[in-house]
Parts: sequence; structure tokens; C-alpha cells
Amino acid sequence: MDLARLQHRNQIALELEAEEQRLTSAAQREADQQYQQNDSNPDDPIHDPPQSLPQPAQRQTTRGRGHGHGLQPVVLRGHDPYHPPEPYYLGPMSIKCLHCGSLHFDIEKLSISTRNEPKFGMCCLQGQVRLAKLKHSPTELWNLFSESNPLSANFKKNI
Repeated sequence: MDLARLQHRNQIALELEAEEQRLTSAAQREADQQYQQNDSNPDDPIHDPPQSLPQPAQRQTTRGRGHGHGLQPVVLRGHDPYHPPEPYYLGPMSIKCLHCGSLHFDIEKLSISTRNEPKFGMCCLQGQVRLAKLKHSPTELWNLFSESNPLSANFKKNI
């Protein structure tokens, strides 16, 4: 009895698979026929060639004219010309952290700071982080930076 059921199930599965293949190939044939009919239709707007192709933007070069004079901005369709951002001055970097001595801009103060006691969170987290003092640099290197060596100007220029 179980063997008969198993054979019956296999027969049904084979019939379903054959029907699925038949439907798939019929749908594929129909799609191919529609494609061939549409492909041969000269009135179809997809086959009309464009009236004019967009031309690439022209740009003048500055060879022999100096540094950047005579350039015109390249404007691509759908884009605004590039405008460089306005410079923004933060003021001098002259406010010292009371804990570590690092220099900050005035705008970097925390909202809990006062005019007399500026507090910053980007350097030492208001004294929570303490780093060891830096060791002195080697004498030869210090001399190159401090201009006591005749090679210091060349060293600073090419550092």
C-alpha cells in the first residue's frame, strides 16, 4: 500500500513538472513573438534616432596664459556651476585648556564653561586624561629645528 502511494506521488510530481515546462516554453515563445513584432515596427518611438546628441562641455585651457586666467567653468546639464565656499574665520586659536594647556578656538568651549574658566572636551576631557610629559628630542634634531645649525633652513624647507 505504501509503495503504491509513493508511486502515485511520483507520477503526480512528474506530471506537474511537465506541465510547468510546457507553460514556461509557451510563455517564452509568446514573449519572443512580441519582441520580434515590436522590433520590426518602424513607428515605435524607441527606434527613432535622437535629433541631436548632447555636446560635451567645452573648456578653455590656460597654456601660455598664466595661472588660471581665461578658464571658464564647465557646466554640466542638470548641475549648477561650482561656487567655492565662503571662508569662515574662527578667530585665533588662543584659549588654553586649564588642565593640559592645549590651545583651542573660543567656539570649541563646552556649554558649561564660563569666560574665566573655559572647559574643553576634545583634548583631555577636562583633566580626566593625563598623558606623560614628552621626552626631550635628540640634540641633533633640536638644533635643526632651532636654527642653531647651518642646515636648519634646508631641513625646515624639505621636512
